[in-house]
Amino acid sequence: DFALTGKPILLYQPDYEEYNLRRGLYIEKKDIPLQMFSERKSLNEALLQTLRDPAYRAERIHESEMMVEKYVCDDNEFTCDNLCKIIGIE
Repeated sequence: DFALTGKPILLYQPDYEEYNLRRGLYIEKKDIPLQMFSERKSLNEALLQTLRDPAYRAERIHESEMMVEKYVCDDNEFTCDNLCKIIGIE
């Protein structure tokens, strides 16, 4: 849902492998068009670069846009209202 804001996204997943083994995932890591970090230091560096480097920030925003196209392309500001109407809640 945050991808709809058009802001850059950096994923911090220090327990990705453990979580995947225990619970599994709906979407594979390779299919997510976002930067992922398992270590705090690399995440911090990427956050700073996102703030300081317009080109890097633009790349992260482009990744967010790709995420929207791939997974939430039909969502908009009326999605929740429309879903409520479909299931009979108004």
